[in-house]
Amino acid sequence: MNELLLELVAKLEAMAPQVWQAAMRQVYVNAVMDSLMWMVLLVAMLWVFVKVRGFMTKDNDDAENGLLILSLSLIGMWCMVCAALFLVASLKPLLNPEWAAIQMLLKAMADAK
Repeated sequence: MNELLLELVAKLEAMAPQVWQAAMRQVYVNAVMDSLMWMVLLVAMLWVFVKVRGFMTKDNDDAENGLLILSLSLIGMWCMVCAALFLVASLKPLLNPEWAAIQMLLKAMADAK
């Protein structure tokens, strides 16, 4: 499989070097954009958990604070799950950028039909 992939990459580079370079560049751009989303969600998650901790240290035992803490905790956990998904999405193309570029080119050709 690896030999076929290398052969396909060599043929694509020989036939259309500008297209191949653009596809490779787009793979890296997509990975950076996913990384930025991961960082934004990580900051949001940390902010939510700091707010929850601030509400928990206050001596308010009313039901509104309990509901607020529960809501903020659920939002923080949702941010954590989304951040993990964006982290995986940003690392996957970087591990094998040639494969990601080929997939992107094939998808673009299929969408053009």
